[in-house]
Amino acid sequence: MNKKKLVALLLTVVLVLPFMLSGCSLLEKITIDKATEYIEEAFDAIKSDPSCINDFSKKEVDIPSLDEYQQLVFDEAMDSFNFELTSVDYEYGDETLSVVIELSFIEFADISSELSCGTQEAFSEAISDARTKDKKVKLTLNKKNSEFIFKDLSDIAELAFEGYEGICILDENGNPYIVNGAFLELHCLGCYWYDPMTGNPISGSNLSSPVALQPVFYFDMPFSYTFTIGLYKDGDLIASMEIIMVDALTCMADFSVAAGDVTSLSSGSYSASILVDEEPVYSSDDINVN
Repeated sequence: MNKKKLVALLLTVVLVLPFMLSGCSLLEKITIDKATEYIEEAFDAIKSDPSCINDFSKKEVDIPSLDEYQQLVFDEAMDSFNFELTSVDYEYGDETLSVVIELSFIEFADISSELSCGTQEAFSEAISDARTKDKKVKLTLNKKNSEFIFKDLSDIAELAFEGYEGICILDENGNPYIVNGAFLELHCLGCYWYDPMTGNPISGSNLSSPVALQPVFYFDMPFSYTFTIGLYKDGDLIASMEIIMVDALTCMADFSVAAGDVTSLSSGSYSASILVDEEPVYSSDDINVN
């Protein structure tokens, strides 16, 4: 390459390079502006309806299933959930953006650790008295062409949802609207097997040729509720029945062969559980039938 061509090439580079760099800067700014708009829309939507969080997360986030009364408490606490976009970093050509969000929220797990069962008013008061916490969260935003989606919003979901699934809402009389593990852990004293022939608790964990199995759940307070009790043999559900408690301290199920509650009580390991939505939430110790 002769001297004239070299000079021309260098001159071209000197003239064109600033335009290239300014062009990249402009594209970076456009991308950051679009990403900022997406981020703010996403978090506005999540605050309004947290169950939509998976619409904005590439990795599927576990969302707890709340009953209607837990949901009311959750909705009230979410009024204190706010966010501020701190920074968005992006370099032209990258497929990801680094995002920092500052969240302001009530850490409900602190409330539920002290108040697992209570009335709606009790939870409202606890939420009102709680101090909000601030936390910065670093997130990755994936970019594909002009589309955006967060890589993983699990940290946001944990901050938003933690603690609500483990509470039980009571009515004004102290009865649970829906019994769950929180209520049973707090108020159920245990389950004892009774001998259907003597009407007394069984001593030990073995029973020979019973005509019925009678698990009795004891509580530390009288209340009214309709329980579903499931009977399991060797880990499999073989029967269930509804028991209505009216201002009672105990809940006894009578799984009788003669009454047709079970077809047989053959040898095996049996247990009883309180079922909620067909899932065991509180279980007895096993009893062996031989």
